[in-house]
Amino acid sequence: MRIALIHSDFLEFEAKKKTKVAEDIPDEMKQGRVDEALVCFLAVEKADEADVDAIALKVSNEIVAVAEQVKPERIVLYPSVHFLFGADPAGPNKSIKILKRMETFLQAGGWEVHRSPFGWYKGFT
Repeated sequence: MRIALIHSDFLEFEAKKKTKVAEDIPDEMKQGRVDEALVCFLAVEKADEADVDAIALKVSNEIVAVAEQVKPERIVLYPSVHFLFGADPAGPNKSIKILKRMETFLQAGGWEVHRSPFGWYKGFT
């Protein structure tokens, strides 16, 4: 998995258009604003499919290690296959499963977690 972490004053996003692999989401997940957050841009790779729980836990632990240093109020999981730059992306079902497991692991650790939808063309500020 490739990740880019940004400690941000805020993140606003809007899901604009579904792709053919987009997850079904409720309307309230199509846009949002999160203040004072560690924004985690994530791209799940094909190799990550081998052990969904192990990769979700490993990356969650890496995010927590950074979060404990920068002390954000929230964590945002923002999937974006564009971070792979030509590498082999994981399939959509496994990617969504990994992201949801990460969300669960982080919440279990006491973090307030927000997740933007997988498989949508999105805009963000």
